[in-house]
Amino acid sequence: MHGTGHFLGLDVHDAGLLRNPDKTWQPFSAGNVVTVEPGIYIAPNYEPEEGQPPVEARWRGIGIRIEDDVLVTQSGHEVLTSAVPKQWDTPIKKAS
Repeated sequence: MHGTGHFLGLDVHDAGLLRNPDKTWQPFSAGNVVTVEPGIYIAPNYEPEEGQPPVEARWRGIGIRIEDDVLVTQSGHEVLTSAVPKQWDTPIKKAS
């Protein structure tokens, strides 16, 4: 349901794809900005296949994603979103 990242440009997705049309990977170069955005998405109509766990109806149709934006530099990378909180300090209350 979701990729793990993409290039960023002036209009969020306008700077090209991580994979070329021939399915080869686009190499990074200094100045590229990319997202790293792992996520968990549960389809609204989720039906587990063999070996998959059941999912309660209340969790279907949700998505959770934590995104970082990363600048590729000559010597490595810089995480542009390093100051953004990525954990929840307040316990989540179970629905009654």
